[in-house]
Amino acid sequence: MPKILVVKGGKIKLEPTGWAWQGFDGEIALDGKQSLLTVEGKPVVIETDFPQTQNLGKNYTTELHTTPGTVQSVLLSVNKPTLTTEVLSPQACVTEKTTGQFQATVVQPALTAKGDPDPIVIKPGQWNVVECEQEIMIVEAAAIPSLFKKKVELTITKAAKLSNGSQGIISQIKTEELSVDDEKPTQTQPTTDTVETVENILIIVAGTVDPGNMDSLKRANSYKSGAVDSNYYWEENPSFVRKIKEYKEKYPHFHFFTKHGWSGDNAVINRKTAGAYLANCLCGSGEKCYYLAFKDKKVCFHFIGHSHGGNVINEITRRMAEDPKWPDNWKVKTIVYLSTPFFQKLHQVNTAKFHDKCKIVNVFNKYDLTQRVIANFSLRQLPGMRESVSDNKITACINEITGFDFNVLSALLTMPKPKGWKVWKEWEWEMEPNDGNRLYGNFLRLFNNMVQLIKEVEKIVTQLNREIEFKVAKGLEGKVSNKRQIISDDLRDRLLSELTTIQTGLKPTIQAFQNRMAQAQYPVLSFFDDLHFNAFITPLVELLAINPDTLEGKLSNLLHDILLEQIDEYDNTSNSPNHQLPKPCIPVEVTNKDPYAGLKDQQFERFITQMEKIEARYAQNQVKRDLLDMIFTLIAQLEFVHNNQSFMETAVIWLARILKAWDTVDHRVNLENTLFEDRMNDLLRIFQSYQTIFKERDCGGIVVESDKNKPKRGDLDYLMRISHSISRLELYEEVAKVLEEQIGSS
Repeated sequence: MPKILVVKGGKIKLEPTGWAWQGFDGEIALDGKQSLLTVEGKPVVIETDFPQTQNLGKNYTTELHTTPGTVQSVLLSVNKPTLTTEVLSPQACVTEKTTGQFQATVVQPALTAKGDPDPIVIKPGQWNVVECEQEIMIVEAAAIPSLFKKKVELTITKAAKLSNGSQGIISQIKTEELSVDDEKPTQTQPTTDTVETVENILIIVAGTVDPGNMDSLKRANSYKSGAVDSNYYWEENPSFVRKIKEYKEKYPHFHFFTKHGWSGDNAVINRKTAGAYLANCLCGSGEKCYYLAFKDKKVCFHFIGHSHGGNVINEITRRMAEDPKWPDNWKVKTIVYLSTPFFQKLHQVNTAKFHDKCKIVNVFNKYDLTQRVIANFSLRQLPGMRESVSDNKITACINEITGFDFNVLSALLTMPKPKGWKVWKEWEWEMEPNDGNRLYGNFLRLFNNMVQLIKEVEKIVTQLNREIEFKVAKGLEGKVSNKRQIISDDLRDRLLSELTTIQTGLKPTIQAFQNRMAQAQYPVLSFFDDLHFNAFITPLVELLAINPDTLEGKLSNLLHDILLEQIDEYDNTSNSPNHQLPKPCIPVEVTNKDPYAGLKDQQFERFITQMEKIEARYAQNQVKRDLLDMIFTLIAQLEFVHNNQSFMETAVIWLARILKAWDTVDHRVNLENTLFEDRMNDLLRIFQSYQTIFKERDCGGIVVESDKNKPKRGDLDYLMRISHSISRLELYEEVAKVLEEQIGSS
């Protein structure tokens, strides 16, 4: 079987056994000094290059010793059976399949939480090759043992034109005599392949992990680093990649191209630029040609693209069709779309360079919320937003707020009593001390949680306002956007202004409640004074107020504007490319591979039907109300919103009871505090409005609440990310069958 030799500088990955690297990906470059065989001037790494010691100075931890220690160096040894002697016996060479062991020497032990040092100072581990540092020398047959006495440069020029005009492969061995006594090689003539061959090149194109690729580190891999990039897009899919690599052994003219990448910044122009750039690189149109040796050969391209990687592929086909430098005998024979959202107008495929036997495979999952809905908006990058919004501190504050015990409000239902017959116009209106203490104590906790929540939200707003720079694949610098503010300066100022007003208003309220508890006297009327309506309640009411019909209000308008700033371009999507193709694709549904399958189908169908109806309306007439409808439909499915419908219902009941009691008292004692009534009525209307909005959009609970995993199955985060990636977990049998048929028939 063909094997790629590893030369000096080739990378291996150190996999610890029973311990872990800290802040280090485990990848180091091999040294090679002993071999007389070189490829492009770099010595091939051979058996006698081992054992070799390499200095590291990297941190490590163990399960018990969580304070990092330091590994000074590693001693590498090689598994001899994994070497090859097919090239230069008896000097066995390292190939892409070679493995070995290593021993790490600890110079500073890791520590436990109590400060106890790690007693094991020699750490074991395994290593395997991740980068050969050359792709020229692919060996299939044994060379001559005598060559090991010479300085050898061996190159394989693929698709070179022979003197007789036919196409084939030239293997050329050049030797430099070291001594007149050196043995002459017995075979130095080029070998030829007189049968015309077709080269098959498979290219995997990364997409975005999240609906807007919400983590700037989870980018598509670098053009230069390829599969050894520390943030390689496909590293979470080892089985998928391994099956593709197996084709290299099965088909001698198969090539696996892993170096394609882009910024992942989810904008229309970036997808177009990334696609055109790869097409230019493949054929050498204004860029260095990756496959110059194949320019005069027949080549079949097989593309696999996940998510928007499929739309990048479509842009590649468009560039192929319009570029006069694209060779006529280079054809697209297979495209496999994995969870790609197919637009109606954007990124339309061009079939001009399709092979006459081209096949299109579409792998989809019905639970994929990104493909079916979210991708319509071509949302820009949202790095860290999901992690920030789901921050544990925020979740804890919300849980505390929605866990408020409304029963303590019964203290406010205390009726006033006349002090006596002779002073019947004077009334006593005080709560029982224990009731008052519980009421004030619960409200103080509520206010403090509100303050903490505001502070956490302020941190998020500030974080999302910072300009973030995204790493761009080498070659695309300056061609695609690589900087982004999630929240603009203007929107940041508006948000922080609202939060500051409420937080400032809370200060006198909290102080008044603390003073009242210190006095341990609780007049009912004083409670309303202590709330400081003008400073706290009034701005809170103004922020939360919403029209349940138009869905507009100060807070909802802010949410609308945040989303609007993320929309690059709107174009309705579907989960099938058939509207772009001359004949139907091969559908491969992987819904049953999703761990969510069958658990909440009725609820999910109600939800996705609602969302798709909203987006259909928005596609016809992009009005604000439909965008707000989508926002609140999404919010209504959040677990804490669905589970806290009773919170709003209880709030409505208690506010109504307090207002009724106040009205009764007003008739008896002729109270003049109309501000209290106005604000309580405002709060009642607000709770009733949100209750109506969420109740109308609640689909019965799409989240599997008993799930121990994070995110829980059915959570929006799960549906947008996990369900979106089911298509690339494996190279599924139906897909592999088509690929092998297409490659094998070339």
